[in-house]
Amino acid sequence: GALISPSKKILYSYPVKLSGEFHIPEGIRKIWNCAFLSNPLLEKVHIPASVEKINSNAFLNCYNLKEVYSYANESPALSTSSGLVFYPENKVATLHIPHGCLASYQLDEWGDFAETIDDLEEAGSVEIIQNKNVIATHYFNLEGQEIETFSHGVFIKIETLNDNSRRVSKIIL
Repeated sequence: GALISPSKKILYSYPVKLSGEFHIPEGIRKIWNCAFLSNPLLEKVHIPASVEKINSNAFLNCYNLKEVYSYANESPALSTSSGLVFYPENKVATLHIPHGCLASYQLDEWGDFAETIDDLEEAGSVEIIQNKNVIATHYFNLEGQEIETFSHGVFIKIETLNDNSRRVSKIIL
């Protein structure tokens, strides 16, 4: 998986050969320079609300990046001291942000995406779902891989309810 600092606060790099979608683990506060450099297979990235800063060249040459999900109510700071964070090839991507936070994301390079949609629940909000039956339950590690057994760590539980909505929970063991 990704190379993360021992403190679990800095994402240093993401393997070039991994494809598809990546959920940056909650708790990461900084994305290092060139963390996703030249990953032609990355299509979607989820940036948790804990990320405060993204360094230069973080998404350089990520030509197939189509969707960026940023869950912070305030846009993370972009360090552009030695280059851009999101390059022209990323500008065709759609940026998804929390509902009601559009003004914060019009600054810096955040405002340069092809489309910005404020369709995410606000960070920290929780929807209470009552009187719905669970028809399926799946568990995932923080890398997004489905797992069947676990002993300790942080996991995501996704329950499909009888009305086809989903309930997502974080489990810490």
